[in-house]
Amino acid sequence: MNKASYSRYCTSCSHSKFDPYRGVICGLVNDYPDFKEDCDKLSIDRPALEKIYDEKLSGYGFSKHGRTKTVIDSNYSCTVIPFKPVEESLPVKPSANSVQIGKSKIIFLFYLLVPILILLFTLPMFFIAPLEPLIVIIDLFMIIALTVIVYEYKDKSNSLNINAKGILYKKAIVPWHSILGAVLRESRQHNKAELILITASKADIIIDLVGLEGVPFRLEYAIIFHQARARIKAILSK
Repeated sequence: MNKASYSRYCTSCSHSKFDPYRGVICGLVNDYPDFKEDCDKLSIDRPALEKIYDEKLSGYGFSKHGRTKTVIDSNYSCTVIPFKPVEESLPVKPSANSVQIGKSKIIFLFYLLVPILILLFTLPMFFIAPLEPLIVIIDLFMIIALTVIVYEYKDKSNSLNINAKGILYKKAIVPWHSILGAVLRESRQHNKAELILITASKADIIIDLVGLEGVPFRLEYAIIFHQARARIKAILSK
């Protein structure tokens, strides 16, 4: 596990504390934890976390008794994804039936089509007038644009993998026991869509969903389903 994974794993533990120079550390050893997958000393103070969750929800416009409602203002609509918190860390591996939410193939093909059509239109001109500066510049720009588009599509850093362990984002897992709640925030006016993972740390994890395939509905049901699976596993493991 890297530092980001440790931070996300330990943020809801009552033993964790924040160091201004090192970030989230373990208060038991006053250093970074050294476990590989799961910590047997994890201690979750659920009432304290509930208080943090209520305070953070109010920051997104929700009241304590309106968690499952959608809040709409002039800029954003926010919807709480309803689930009950998992009480402990689960020593499970990401399952084979996890949900992978990646970049939209349709949007990728659309962006790909534009420079290809321009190239098909300008390449014959290049052979007719090979030294025409404008044609050379346009063709080079389109080739660079194609390279960037393919590279961005192949880059999986913004994709999500939702499984029984938690949510894998930017190569670090956010385990279910660290997620106090989740909010979908959308703005059609500004073409924005975000998944906000509410945690016990000062800053929540905000995931940009623009360009990802099958959101928000596929994302919402995937989170509810796999979080429920994790909660059942936690009950059965006792």
